[in-house]
Amino acid sequence: MEFPGKRTAHGLTAGLRPNETIAANGSCRRKAGRRLDLRRNSVYEFGILVRRQDVLAHVPEARNVYHLLSHPSARDGFQGCCSASRNGVPQQQSAYDQAAATASASDLAAALASVGTFAYPAGSHHFAAGISPGWLVGPPGSSSVLRFLSTSDLNVTSATVPAGSTVTWTNLSNNEAHTVTFAPVGRPFPTLNPFAPPTGGNTYDGTTLVNSGLLFPGQSFSATFPKAGIYTYHCLLHDDTENMIATLVVQ
Repeated sequence: MEFPGKRTAHGLTAGLRPNETIAANGSCRRKAGRRLDLRRNSVYEFGILVRRQDVLAHVPEARNVYHLLSHPSARDGFQGCCSASRNGVPQQQSAYDQAAATASASDLAAALASVGTFAYPAGSHHFAAGISPGWLVGPPGSSSVLRFLSTSDLNVTSATVPAGSTVTWTNLSNNEAHTVTFAPVGRPFPTLNPFAPPTGGNTYDGTTLVNSGLLFPGQSFSATFPKAGIYTYHCLLHDDTENMIATLVVQ
């Protein structure tokens, strides 16, 4: 979220003057180009936010909490707040910038350390669809690893299994949803709705689409691979933006 003349960062709360206009990085198709005047003790929905567009809002003198409905805070931790007071911004922007840099470095270090906690034994054909610090214990964390993992090495993006194997993916994050999606081999990867229900069952031979549907923290998806081949799979939520793509080699 960006504020005119100020910036905030992940995990921080910024002070605003009463009725100051704020702009979010994103936009609302249904309300594009309109300004929304927020009132106390009310709920507003901006709609679907698309890339590089904005939605504007006037902030009342109060603490205002906002959520991303596609990543509810109870499951994914996508929540923030902005506060307005008659005293204006309580600190200089440089203080917020320094706090943001410190918090970001801490989050990245924690996320990287979580990769080392991958505990499925080699040869078990049990992989992770994302991982986060603390796994599924405690409240949603502030960082997450948006990768498919077959080992505790973040640089490994390919795994090999014998033909006829059943592979299981478990979402080991506590703050993100993911999908495990295989498209037909030899065709461009299709544009799919990441919120669509599961498709294609639990057997993949390279000829049809197999999609797990959304896997929320702790949920798993299994598929059997009867035919040898090199198969690429995606998370529909994070393939274009975070390159959450991996390869399964079936021999």
